[in-house]
Amino acid sequence: MALLLDWRFPLEGEGNFVLYDSVTQVVLCTWPIEIERLTDFLNDLQLFDASARSDGVENVIREDFGDLIMTRSIEGDVIRVEPQNYWENIAYWYRSRGEDPHSFDRRQASQG
Repeated sequence: MALLLDWRFPLEGEGNFVLYDSVTQVVLCTWPIEIERLTDFLNDLQLFDASARSDGVENVIREDFGDLIMTRSIEGDVIRVEPQNYWENIAYWYRSRGEDPHSFDRRQASQG
């Protein structure tokens, strides 16, 4: 079983992360979008516990959660990105708030 994690944006609401089995396409778990979890999704996937998944969310397909923004493997590989959706949502979640999605501060690294 290969687990994939989608970042999806619905017509209404702020979106979800959807964990699913790439072979059976069964949705195993979902999480609402929160800024801390989104930052983790874009960086190192420490807040997504694949072992906490259920046996599946009945009668739901991942497309029910909206348009795809990005897919990553649970190991962290980027599988797919929809560029327009990605940049629109980065602007919505970060740029409009004056924040950066990457927790690594480049200024500190160049000084150290």
